[in-house]
Amino acid sequence: MRRYHKAWWNIFGMPTLLLTLGLFYGMNAQINTGIILGTVTDPTGAVVPNAEVTLIHLERRTSVKVVTDATGAYHRYGSATRAV
Repeated sequence: MRRYHKAWWNIFGMPTLLLTLGLFYGMNAQINTGIILGTVTDPTGAVVPNAEVTLIHLERRTSVKVVTDATGAYHRYGSATRAV
């Protein structure tokens, strides 16, 4: 009886489990998040601290404003926006 159970698990149980876990793992890829980052510089190449950057989602027509840090860098996590 025990030998039959082990054979059944190897043939049907394990592949089914792996397929199910693979499907759930793939569903995570459908989340629309990311990171936008960049550096603001002036025409001479010097960084611009405390500059206001507007990130615009073109399809949704929404915007978010971020401010650069002391090194001219800005970032926004978890949004599907495009920098303009």
